[in-house]
Amino acid sequence: MKLAPRKKEDTRPRRAAASYKKQQVFSYRASRREIDRPFDRGNKAAAVLIARKLRIKHWSYYVFIVIFLIGIGYILSVGTNAQLNIRGEQTYLRDKQAYQQKINAELSKDINSRSKVTIDINELEQNIRQLFPEVEHVSVSTPILRHRPVVELTLGEPKAVLVTPGISYVLNADGRALFELTQASGALDTGKLLRIKDDSGHSLSIGKTAITGAQINYVREVALQLADKNIVVEQMLLSAGGGQLDVKLLDASYQVRFSFQADARQSVGSFLALRERLAGESVVPVEYIDVRIPERAYIK
Repeated sequence: MKLAPRKKEDTRPRRAAASYKKQQVFSYRASRREIDRPFDRGNKAAAVLIARKLRIKHWSYYVFIVIFLIGIGYILSVGTNAQLNIRGEQTYLRDKQAYQQKINAELSKDINSRSKVTIDINELEQNIRQLFPEVEHVSVSTPILRHRPVVELTLGEPKAVLVTPGISYVLNADGRALFELTQASGALDTGKLLRIKDDSGHSLSIGKTAITGAQINYVREVALQLADKNIVVEQMLLSAGGGQLDVKLLDASYQVRFSFQADARQSVGSFLALRERLAGESVVPVEYIDVRIPERAYIK
């Protein structure tokens, strides 16, 4: 079967109709600013109001950030007025204001102590111990939600008063000089403390050992043994370079010489035995009774 031949396409350009050329062409262009496009036509007041609200919202956000940062800074800061808690058998060895002032001054001295991030608790506690030798334990804490640091002091118990030609010192059980007697609080009954006189003239320092703890115990034992026999001690004097204790009794004109190298109870026992024998013989020593040698007693 034969196929019909395809017609050739007309490739000549087509001419527009005469009526088309006469048609008018119209174009449209918006005359509003870009800021006015999201709003109603011509409603510029609404656009200004919303823009103002956005600016206020942004400023509120910035103010909140600033307040938040200030709050964080305050929480992390450490004040220079510490909350002081004092514990111990003697509530106040010195006036409380003396503790408060020196601790506050210590907090103010170092700029690093003004922040919870940079404060050195161990160094601060060590400095407080140096300021107050009577402190046996110190604890410094900086609570998270509090500006004031908390300082807790545990005070040791004073045992004696060492009377020197210039200054009298309060001593602890180890014989360490805690502070001058004039600094003692009115709440401290110094009349109940052992009073030991030292005329040697050697220099003493606060926080350093004035006499040994063994000497403190020896003097206390002698005082207790004599008090048990209703013998009142008027004065206890360190002599012979601190190796000898001379005890002046209230009802006697002589002294009793003790040695720290001997046993306190045994020496007191030797003195009491000799004292009783001399009373029976109506003999009164002129200067002293010497019980420095164990189990021996001499008079002069």
